[in-house]
Amino acid sequence: MTTLLKKGFRILLKIVKGFAIFVILYFICYWIGSNILVNKNKVEGQMIEIFIRSNGVHTDLIFPVKTSHINWDTLFPATTFKAVDTNFRYVAMGWGDKGFYLETPTWADLKASTAFKAVFFLSSSAMHVSYHQNVKTDANTKSIKITTEQYKRLIQFYSKNFERHKNQLQLIANKGYTNCDNFYEAKGTYSFLKTCNIFTNNALKEAGIKAPIWSPFAGGLIKHY
Repeated sequence: MTTLLKKGFRILLKIVKGFAIFVILYFICYWIGSNILVNKNKVEGQMIEIFIRSNGVHTDLIFPVKTSHINWDTLFPATTFKAVDTNFRYVAMGWGDKGFYLETPTWADLKASTAFKAVFFLSSSAMHVSYHQNVKTDANTKSIKITTEQYKRLIQFYSKNFERHKNQLQLIANKGYTNCDNFYEAKGTYSFLKTCNIFTNNALKEAGIKAPIWSPFAGGLIKHY
């Protein structure tokens, strides 16, 4: 029995050491990736103001509801929200783990099973969409000026990441946190290799907007704006 216990302890120790090494390497990659910028060249042309917002853990991009390029209210009709009307000028979008979004409105609600599924590729994803009348910049909400071409690329990026049935977005009914937000089925699987912040970062990079190479955490992304 003593021999078996010793063997089990050695195996457990190797697992703990392996996990510790993985965590250290992950944070080293985060530090390096979040401090190397792409798309740094100054762009010119007609500019559109969007915003990046962080709650310290998660990031959203915020867009004007109506421009000559798209009216987001055609995709997210006000009638599908409890208290949205034409006075709302901005719409925020954030991709993330469906379990986290729907089952964890606060950190007190977090379950170990939800976290495990999210980290290890075992859960589906959702897009959180919220309307806002105004957007105020502060330490957690930064303004980004982009060209019309960059905005078109962002529109394409977000539009292609919604799940559709017969070309219609799939609303997850009655799951919003407030009267002005909804959740929709989204494409992709959340994991430690594709967090909500990596999704936002990829959106910016694909649109040709200044962004770090890789940032799984909100702080490594928003600090550049």
